[in-house]
Amino acid sequence: MESFTSTQRSSLNRLTLLYVEDDLKIQNSTSRLLKRLFKKLYLASDGEEGLEIYKHHHPDIVLTDVQMPKMDGLSMSRNIHSIDPDTPIIITSAYHDSEYLLEAIKNKIHHYLLKPIEYDDLKQALLEVSEKIILKRELKESLHILNEYKEAVDTSALLTKTDAQGIITYTNDAFCTASGYAHDELLGKDHSIFRHPDTPIETFQSLWANITKKVRWRGIVRNLAKDGSDFISDTTIIPVLDTDGDIIEIIAIRYNLTEHKMSQERMERRADYNNYQEELAFRKQLNIIRNDYYYKLDDEEITDNTCLIDSYYRPLDIMSGDSYSIRRLGGDVNFFLVVDGMGKGLSASLSAMLFSTYINHLIDESLQYKKPLTLRTITERAIAYIKPILLEDEVLSAHLIRADTKKEFFEHASFAMPAILTLDYKGEVNKIPSNNPPISKYGNTVKIDGASNKDIRQTLLYSDGLVENSVKDSDELYMSHIEEDFAKALTRDDMHQAIQERLGPQEDDITFIYLSKLEFEKYHIASRRVSCSILALGEADEWYTQQLTRHYHDQEFLDHAGYAFTELMLNAYEHGNLGITGKQKHRMIEEGEYWDILPQKEQRCFKETLVDLYDIHHLDHRYLITMITDEGEGFDTAIFRDIFYRANNFNGRGVFISKRSTNGIYYNAKGNTVFTIKKTRK
Repeated sequence: MESFTSTQRSSLNRLTLLYVEDDLKIQNSTSRLLKRLFKKLYLASDGEEGLEIYKHHHPDIVLTDVQMPKMDGLSMSRNIHSIDPDTPIIITSAYHDSEYLLEAIKNKIHHYLLKPIEYDDLKQALLEVSEKIILKRELKESLHILNEYKEAVDTSALLTKTDAQGIITYTNDAFCTASGYAHDELLGKDHSIFRHPDTPIETFQSLWANITKKVRWRGIVRNLAKDGSDFISDTTIIPVLDTDGDIIEIIAIRYNLTEHKMSQERMERRADYNNYQEELAFRKQLNIIRNDYYYKLDDEEITDNTCLIDSYYRPLDIMSGDSYSIRRLGGDVNFFLVVDGMGKGLSASLSAMLFSTYINHLIDESLQYKKPLTLRTITERAIAYIKPILLEDEVLSAHLIRADTKKEFFEHASFAMPAILTLDYKGEVNKIPSNNPPISKYGNTVKIDGASNKDIRQTLLYSDGLVENSVKDSDELYMSHIEEDFAKALTRDDMHQAIQERLGPQEDDITFIYLSKLEFEKYHIASRRVSCSILALGEADEWYTQQLTRHYHDQEFLDHAGYAFTELMLNAYEHGNLGITGKQKHRMIEEGEYWDILPQKEQRCFKETLVDLYDIHHLDHRYLITMITDEGEGFDTAIFRDIFYRANNFNGRGVFISKRSTNGIYYNAKGNTVFTIKKTRK
């Protein structure tokens, strides 16, 4: 299917496709190709799910397997055709059964393809049905335009007639008004009198080529009026033929688009500019936010009580009043900031962003010159910086925390923020209230409190936009439920899921930082060493499936966990042990060298990959931890920032998809150990 021409790809990119396949391996491999071709790809694993997706999204084309659980492909097709009998459906089946084939014909199935699918056959089928859809759309558009023209010609058309050589023989009043010429100034003149220098010569060549072939021509033409101004017209040129088929005159029907077109161009320029500025502003905010632990842990070795450092940031508008930072101050000391500019709009956003930016600058400077920072220094200098910038009635709320993991001690300065929530190993929630008033133009004193975090298992820092949001179908605010949800959550993903299930429409910026310590060793269930070869990867996949089926029975859970494992093992093999970068892999695939180079690199590689599995039980759920350690050089997980914001990026796609298939993905500080968390019910 890689042999599609650019024109074919352009046609398919205008359409949406529903792909229904219960075999997830087939679905995953085929959907990778289909995603590149279609404007939107919807995926379903059975007929019932496929039908629901069709009802909600009405995709242009349906590609479906026949035999599936819950509802087979033919039953789904009958239901789809009861909604829209013109929807083209392509059936795939592993069985060459005449009964299926006859049933497919009866249901007006457009194509019936046998598995394993020959991609040339699938390509041909997709092109045939897409061509019919596009032609139908173009016909519908043409009929619509024709009806519009019929009504408009009688009221507002600019009309001219010429002889077969293009000499003007007639103009109506509307045309004279638009062009600025009187009737007698135009009669006997050539149409070139209106030719605008900005109109490409190809436009007129195309026009006369059509007329010579006795075919109508239509296009948008920029014309030159008598006073030198522009008048833009939607122009249709119609050659009028006598009974012998010879051209006797040419009629030009024009619709004046000057005001509309110029206004549209101004609006488009303004909209493009505004969109561009909003995009820049949001990207700037993301650049201001700093997270030194983006998909990364503090430790080289992942052991019991390793702390997962996670964050969630969802602005309500482009200009957010929230910001946060997660920074490593050096050694075992970390710094956490959540700041909320009280109020709405640009002013609150600028204050929060400037406060964050200055603190990040202080930290960067201290790291560069190796001068340790105390929490008091950070806090007092940041307040001194922001105070002159704040307006008279403007305030900032903020959490500033400095934590020493080795000493198991933290200190905080909280300014009119919701209480910090902590959870101890007994499962009890404790609240640490704010110890300072909001930061204002006139505030001076700073109070800093400290405490041991030895017995703290989880910590939640958040802005008030979270707890002041309404609960679904209720007058309650989320502050009534946050402690309950926090006590049940083992990971940030658990907390995020609980928030999504509780909240109604978002009413304010939502930002939180989630810290959680995990115990591993007592939950260890299996280990395996995997040599550096494609063959060993296949054996590892089989081993992984066997291990999981002993402990878990949810097929969807097993499929997603298996897919993430395959992708991350391939990353450990390619990028870790073999040292192939993403760009190198992309180039090798494009040049057709990938499968030739791999065996050569394998022969010189004696590194191994270690796999450890853990089965953590927590309340009503179990958590599968899959830990993969290669012997490569590691990497900086900061590269994921661009990859995850641009999901169509080729490099890092395996990690991106694995992230989507699990409830969390983390790398060690070096970048050569990764583990995923996958949750299921007990």
